[in-house]
Amino acid sequence: MRTTPDDLAANRAGNLSPRQASALRREYRFLMAGALTGTPVVPLFAYFGLPATERPAVIAITLLAELAILLAIYWFGVRPVIQVIARGRVDTLLGTASWHRGWLSVGGQRVPLARGSRPSIVDGQLCRAYVVPKGRIRLLALEPVDTPIATTARRG
Repeated sequence: MRTTPDDLAANRAGNLSPRQASALRREYRFLMAGALTGTPVVPLFAYFGLPATERPAVIAITLLAELAILLAIYWFGVRPVIQVIARGRVDTLLGTASWHRGWLSVGGQRVPLARGSRPSIVDGQLCRAYVVPKGRIRLLALEPVDTPIATTARRG
C-alpha cells in the first residue's frame, strides 16, 4: 500500500484522492479489457473445432453465454467501482487491526488485501482504515492511531 500524505488528507475528509480514483479506474479498465480480449477466443474454437453442421448453433449459444458473462462482469465488478469513483467517498473503519492471510480485520470488520501484500500495522494496534464503500472490497489507506478509540465503523 503506497499512500501519500495527499491520499490520507483526502481520506480523512471522507473523500477519494485523485490518485486513488485513477488507480480504481485503471483496475476496472483492466478487468473489462481482459474480459473483452478473452471472449472472442471461445467462438473461434467452436468454429474451427466443430463440424460445419454444428457450428451455427454452438456459436450462437457461446456468444449468448459470453454476452451474459460480460454483462455480469460489468454489473457486479465494474459498475460498483464506477459509482464509487463518481461519488468520490470512502468509508472509515476504526479499531484494532488483525492481519490474516489475504485479509485484514479492523474493528472486527474484514477487508480483503491485494495478493502478496501485508500492511505495516502490527496485530492488535489501533488503526484507521479507509475502504471503498461498496461492500468494502478494497483497502485504500491505513494509518495507525495514537490515542485510544472506540471500535466503530463510520460511513463516509
